[in-house]
Amino acid sequence: MKKPNYPLYDILKKEAQQYLHVDKKILRNVFIETLQKMEQDEFDIIFILIKINANLSEKNSLIPYDGIKKETNDVVFNFNKFPIMLQRILYSFAIKFNNIKVV
Repeated sequence: MKKPNYPLYDILKKEAQQYLHVDKKILRNVFIETLQKMEQDEFDIIFILIKINANLSEKNSLIPYDGIKKETNDVVFNFNKFPIMLQRILYSFAIKFNNIKVV
């Protein structure tokens, strides 16, 4: 069976390799700060990246990594429960987002 193609995920995962030295607290803090600047479409991209990572890790569930679906249909995750590579991928996304976001 052919491996699925996820260009954005693959690019971010490759770039995440350069963040192996970044402390987990910095990964989390930068990502959380970036979330506060995002709109719904960008949250959707984050959720897709999380789902892709879960699917590729064979941790496939409707809401992976102990995420909680709220009554508002929002999904809340604990960043610290993500695998370290996913944390780095999301950090990489945050770095890109902050560099290209027009204020």
